[in-house]
Amino acid sequence: MLKCEQLDLFASDHNGFLDDVSPRHLAGPGDPRHITHALAAADWTLRSDSLTPVVDLISPDRLHQLRHEPQPGSDQTVWRLSGIHDKGSWYASFGAVPVEILASFTDQVLLPPPALDRPDVWDVLTPAPDPRPRLSPHRPGSAAAQLA
Repeated sequence: MLKCEQLDLFASDHNGFLDDVSPRHLAGPGDPRHITHALAAADWTLRSDSLTPVVDLISPDRLHQLRHEPQPGSDQTVWRLSGIHDKGSWYASFGAVPVEILASFTDQVLLPPPALDRPDVWDVLTPAPDPRPRLSPHRPGSAAAQLA
């Protein structure tokens, strides 16, 4: 398990680091510790051996898992984020993506679920009138009336 001192040291070492790179796309893939340390700070548990290149983290409620794994014989790594909920399971898999993209994805997992009292979109849209004009085949001047 990571210690708070390690997280603080990492944050202070990298504070403002990416602000110095311009244009931004030249900054490279980023540091994966931005993701793993954020999840560790949110009480995710490291399940993998610290002496291997694989990182396997699980959420406190044990419903989500993040696995970062190098591919043998390649410099590519694969990120796999998976979850379980009452309607089934899901996963998202990423190859060589910038860390910021994956961090945005994992940040959403850390947020509380949305409120259940949101209105159903179909209940809102169904009674709304259709604003498009209707062409009647019986209306004088319509294309259908001219063909008849």
